[in-house]
Amino acid sequence: MVIEEKVLIDEKNYHAVILGETGVIKLTTKGFIPYNDFVRNAEQVLKEVEKHRIKKVITDNRYCKVLSKEHQEYISGQWVKNFTQKGGVKIAVVMPEDVFGKMGVDAVVQTVHTVHTGDDSTLEMRAFDNMKDTEDWIF
Repeated sequence: MVIEEKVLIDEKNYHAVILGETGVIKLTTKGFIPYNDFVRNAEQVLKEVEKHRIKKVITDNRYCKVLSKEHQEYISGQWVKNFTQKGGVKIAVVMPEDVFGKMGVDAVVQTVHTVHTGDDSTLEMRAFDNMKDTEDWIF
């Protein structure tokens, strides 16, 4: 299946696209992204979520090297809360290959499961080791 991508953000370590008419934004992170740059991009994604009524997000973190505590707290606290308030219902996470990146992303996934999912929540979040399983679940 070929899906046309509309580029939203195209920076060295942060890339965001809307995947055609699927209602999915795909975020790709690479290496280490300074906190202020990360937040700026993540906030732009939230604007696009609202503008395009996006319900689902794929975060491709395969090439993420480090996710600092500050990044983790922002994502699992403020960003996920804002995503769900704007109507988001599914987040699919592709885990990093790098062990340090994986530790940071796993901490976010665990916190989100504890704080933002459950019986009274509409949010589903799952982590995967590859893109195929991720896409199978999100679509």
